[in-house]
Order: sequence, then structure tokens, then C-alpha cells
Amino acid sequence: MDKKTAPEFVPPTRNSLVIEKYDPQWPILFEELRIKFSELLGNMVSAIEHVGSTSVPGLAAKPIIDLDVLLTSAAYLPETIQRLATLGYEHEGDLGIAGREAFRRPPTLFAHHLYVCLPNSEEFRRHISYATISDLIQPRYLLIVI
Repeated sequence: MDKKTAPEFVPPTRNSLVIEKYDPQWPILFEELRIKFSELLGNMVSAIEHVGSTSVPGLAAKPIIDLDVLLTSAAYLPETIQRLATLGYEHEGDLGIAGREAFRRPPTLFAHHLYVCLPNSEEFRRHISYATISDLIQPRYLLIVI
């Protein structure tokens, strides 16, 4: 009878996909960012949402907080870019997704993806739809971590 052995541990590399068990710190980290961006951008913003897999309680996920900042007017985008730059965020453009602007975080902050969405952004609606559907489905049915 062949003896089964555990797979050899391979340390993560730069291109590895790492999935971690749900961390109750994720909503706390999001809230820190939400407060920071809310104070910085004020009435230029109509919503700041925690999106993606870390926003779903109990779900294993990549340990990267995703957040969308929805502007009240596209006219506020240049000012938003300037204000975020004062915190060390680098504007990367829309990265091929219309209505959503990506920003590289400062290297001193925890891992997160910041997207600024224009009003009527299809990508923002898609992210919000994902979050709504995810809330309705028990996480144990979405992903089983062995």
C-alpha cells in the first residue's frame, strides 16, 4: 500500500495567490480607511464601500481590503486625485475599466486596493451587487478551505 505524504510546503512568491481564513480585523481596517477618506474628501463623496471577498463575514479571502469611493460628480476627480496624493496614493488611471480609477497605496500602509468610481459607474454597481448577493449566501457554501 502506498504511503500518502503531505504536499511539500512551498513558500509564497510574489505571484502566489494567498487565501486566508476570515479575519475579524478586515472590517476594522476598512473602517479606518473609510474614516480617513471621508474626512479627506468630504462632500465630494456619496459612498465609501467595503467590496470584494474581505467584506463578507466568515469568508476566506485574499488578505487585501478592496474599497470603492463613489464620487458625487465626475468633476471632482482631479481634486480627488490631488487630495489622495497628499496621503501618498499614486493615481494609476482606469486600468481598462471605464468609470473606475485605481490608486496605488503608499508602501507604509496595510494591503488594500483603492478605487474611485464616477457616478453611474457600472463597476461600482457590480461590486455592490456582489456584496449584496454574498450577504445572502452562507460563506461555507462559497468556499471550503481544507
